Amino acid sequence: MKIKFFKVADSMSSAIYDRNIKIIAEMDTSLAEVIDNIRISDEYECTASKNGLPNVKIRRAGKEHWCHSPYAPDSEAAKYIEQFYNERVSEVEKARLGIIVGFGMGYYARELIRRFDWFREIIIIEPAPVLFKIALTSIDMSDMFRAKKINLVIGELNRLKVKQLDASGSLYYAQGIIIPHPQVTTVLFPDIVQKSVQLITEYIEEKDSLSATLGLKSKDVIRNNFYNLVHLFDKPLINEMYGRLADLPIVCIASGPSLTDYLEDLKLVCEKAIFIAADSAFNVLMEHGIKPDIVTALEPRFCNKFGFIEKNAHLTKDILLVTTMDTYSGINKCWQGPIRLVVNGSLNHTMNTILDHLVEKGTEVLTGIPTVGMLSLKLADRLGGDPIVMVGQDLRFTEVTHAAGSANCRNIEIVSENGEDHIKVIQQKKKKDIVYDNKRIIYIPDYDDNLVRTIPVFDGFRKSIELFVRNTRKKFFNITATGAKIAGVPRTTFAEITGCFDPFVRVEHILSGQGTMTLHNREYVVAMLDRLTKDSQLLEERINAQLKHFRTIIRQPIANKDSFIQNMITSLNREFPELMAMLNLYIHKEINNYITVQYTDSSDTIAGTKSRYVLSLKTIVALRRGLVGLRSLIIEANRDF
Repeated sequence: MKIKFFKVADSMSSAIYDRNIKIIAEMDTSLAEVIDNIRISDEYECTASKNGLPNVKIRRAGKEHWCHSPYAPDSEAAKYIEQFYNERVSEVEKARLGIIVGFGMGYYARELIRRFDWFREIIIIEPAPVLFKIALTSIDMSDMFRAKKINLVIGELNRLKVKQLDASGSLYYAQGIIIPHPQVTTVLFPDIVQKSVQLITEYIEEKDSLSATLGLKSKDVIRNNFYNLVHLFDKPLINEMYGRLADLPIVCIASGPSLTDYLEDLKLVCEKAIFIAADSAFNVLMEHGIKPDIVTALEPRFCNKFGFIEKNAHLTKDILLVTTMDTYSGINKCWQGPIRLVVNGSLNHTMNTILDHLVEKGTEVLTGIPTVGMLSLKLADRLGGDPIVMVGQDLRFTEVTHAAGSANCRNIEIVSENGEDHIKVIQQKKKKDIVYDNKRIIYIPDYDDNLVRTIPVFDGFRKSIELFVRNTRKKFFNITATGAKIAGVPRTTFAEITGCFDPFVRVEHILSGQGTMTLHNREYVVAMLDRLTKDSQLLEERINAQLKHFRTIIRQPIANKDSFIQNMITSLNREFPELMAMLNLYIHKEINNYITVQYTDSSDTIAGTKSRYVLSLKTIVALRRGLVGLRSLIIEANRDF
């Protein structure tokens, strides 16, 4: 494609700039306004490369730097992206998200989109706003901006912007790769690039628990998705209730160790505020005669708290359940009160794509809710609550089994290993004890500046709450004795905020009323389930055919066999992207821990190749067996919908 090039002096009136800025305005109106007001400084000179393509010279400290190759910037970008791929084949093949730091004139981003066509989303971070403005005035980007889901960050990246980027959920699973523009990284803005990479990396590391969650609960997530898609399709969305509880006090009750210290206080104000209880706090409240107005549920996997709810379903009458597509389906089956669905960032990225087709344009999707406590807080904000009072949001661990914590597990122990403290959470599942956590203990300050025990992921949740509160114009209070300090949320007592409660709170008719705002587009779901049913059968046939051919090369060197399997997996990912993404989540644990395969080949002595081959065999076994289970879920959902 020949790229039309305008001089900077003509840019503001050029059709190219108008076309580009119109598309950006469709993506983000406020960003388009910011870009429109950027003035191009004398530091930047737009010029042509030897092959005629637009380029930029940047003057820094008396020196001139080319943003791209002065000869052929498109060829330079193609070589760099190809080299990047060759050095990280396995990472790139698995990735569904590309993060490019340094847009320049767009050559690297354009090549990334062309070369890695299986990427679902591209995040572009351009630390120099002026440079981005020049690119928009010089090259028609309309085809590129429409080719993929594009997220733009213009200017320096900060933690808030990282949180905003997480809207798609991709950052949660680290399913992305970061591709730095070489000139921007080494010459132009090395400090900013380093900070950007560090912010994203730290954010992903804070979400490590979700990777662990996938390992433990990936099958549950997929199973819940298909059941809930069918059985919650006609449930009203919580969105139409936003703002209905404006200026009413809302108490968000979590299951921290201090919850039991405040049960008597909660009894005194239960008729004077709206109570939103995390599902893990529900049993504690009900056992002490405290009935919440709303219960939030997020957990994908059966645990003790759901066992209590299933055995005592009669207690759920007249209590509103706010649930998600990922939530354990058993709670949705047994709940006897009203149910409303919150559209949020699913652990299953494919479900996010599906939901895009099932909600009206403009429907808010709640993001950044890794815990049920955060779901309660965001819900309280959207409903209009003010003030919002936290109880039991301690974000710390104790050695004893506290009543609230036992809603999630049977016991919490703290053990010392190799000079470090770790937690061991023992959960009872179907009369069998399992250990599902072994996280390193860290120490963070409480409100009295004493150090309390927690784990890195809880510290990440604390930072998430702080960021949320900082960007919310509401009054927040935290009622806790020894919980971790949350910046921006003062510690208080019930006695100190007595005046915040309203003796005339009566909202039963609001919470239990029938809703009209539901998921729509049943035709899309029917077509999708039909497609997945057919594709799963075709995928099964393709795997069997490939394995049949594999037997004919079984005596070849390990390197040949490993290459065959890797090519097979790559081709399956490209031919069945939607189904393979779902299948890889469904068998997340098996891919890593399925079975131990021992293979000895005296003709091969390269340990690395042998290890890769063993992993490849594990992956194929997991894919084949996992497909059987996934296919049965698809067929069942297709039958019931």
